[in-house]
Amino acid sequence: MSDNGKAKQAGTPVHLTLGGRDFLMREPSRNVMGVLMTHLRKQVPKAMDMLAEAAAHPAWAVLSEADRREMVEDAKRSTKAGNVDIPHGIFLDLMLQPANMAFLVWTALLVDHRDLTRKQVEEWVTEENTPELFFAVFGGPDEEGPL
Repeated sequence: MSDNGKAKQAGTPVHLTLGGRDFLMREPSRNVMGVLMTHLRKQVPKAMDMLAEAAAHPAWAVLSEADRREMVEDAKRSTKAGNVDIPHGIFLDLMLQPANMAFLVWTALLVDHRDLTRKQVEEWVTEENTPELFFAVFGGPDEEGPL
């Protein structure tokens, strides 16, 4: 799959073997990461939806008026900015889904491999190889990666 047996240096291309083909994938650029984040944000609940869900929960009544007001203001700010921040834990969960990892790999490989289709890469990225791809691209816990 990948040759990252030793610590990956930031900016070092990663060798990947997918679908019987060898690829040298560059570290995802800012543009690639921007496209990925736009793709992932579509999968993250919107602030107002999360607020409505929180308000329907019995614990909402236990919160102080100030806490409830702060949550409403946070949701308004987030909605107005049009941004959805993706906490690291949710980012990890999303990236360990083969479809999202395939999207990143496909987007990053397109720079040098214009012949690849998203469908091809989705067929090559599986439940089994997604964690290894994640560590190949982003590095392990003690390594530097593009994030």
